[in-house]
Amino acid sequence: IDSPERIEALNTLCSAYRPALFKVLISWGHRSSDAEDILQEFMVKKFLHKHFIASVKKSKGRFRRFLEISFLNFLRTHHSRSTRMSRAASLANFDSEGMTLASQTDVPASEIIDKAWAEQVISISKSRLLEEGVKANKGDLILAFLQHLESSGERAADIAERSNATSGSIHASFHRLRERFRWLVRDEVRRGVGNPLMWAEEMEVLISALRK
Repeated sequence: IDSPERIEALNTLCSAYRPALFKVLISWGHRSSDAEDILQEFMVKKFLHKHFIASVKKSKGRFRRFLEISFLNFLRTHHSRSTRMSRAASLANFDSEGMTLASQTDVPASEIIDKAWAEQVISISKSRLLEEGVKANKGDLILAFLQHLESSGERAADIAERSNATSGSIHASFHRLRERFRWLVRDEVRRGVGNPLMWAEEMEVLISALRK
């Protein structure tokens, strides 16, 4: 019987990587309903299988890359017996290493997954920062900061005027929040790396993915 801790860990992994795998399938021409069916089968038959989790523990590397290879292998097997697979996902679309789809896109699956992963890391980090702000009764300030990060929020001077604060204090608060947000992003990256020495390299992957 699975322990509550293992079930929680699996649910977290499912939530983190399901959007990335879904984007891969959609980019290859699958309809949303077919992509959901394929993902559900992968999660149940492969991703949640005890042998898969055991292999993850032995890999000691990027879980994301391990998942990518496992997912592509699953698709090969799925294609050979499934009538629901569209022609866009045929084996002819895979290159010799099974990493690139030729007829639908020239973007490797690894780049699609990296991009979705990076966006997920940023989203989780923003949520963690907002949660901290709410607990400290600074939710409005955090929201203003997050909007400021996206260049769609108020100017610091406008925020200062609205909140009866000085422009300098708002700038100082934003500086502290920016540092905290960077720490949260790095912390979130560390959580997904089997080898702690790889986190700096993962940060480079994240920055590169977000720029594409």
